[in-house]
Amino acid sequence: MCLKKRPRLWPDKCILHHDNAPAHEAVRVHEFLAENFITKVDHPPKSPDIAPGDFCLFPKLKIALKGQRFAALSDIQRNVKTLLQGVSEIDFQIIFGSGTIVT
Repeated sequence: MCLKKRPRLWPDKCILHHDNAPAHEAVRVHEFLAENFITKVDHPPKSPDIAPGDFCLFPKLKIALKGQRFAALSDIQRNVKTLLQGVSEIDFQIIFGSGTIVT
């Protein structure tokens, strides 16, 4: 775990940050973390700073694909790829960058 990979950064303990997915909140996960003295850092709910794609990019994709029916997974993949290729570089910089436009 992180103690083995970077012991100089964590001289006495390990800290874990992950999202609030149901699998991560299972009792067995909490037991494992407690048994191994791993501190869990809470993930703020619905924080656009943590996952900008969830709050900026994915809603745009969902709106564009809403109401469409696809016969095969490859059709979905092709449509999503086309939509993503249509997102400008400036939009990606705003969504995933510092929020400032780099020219």
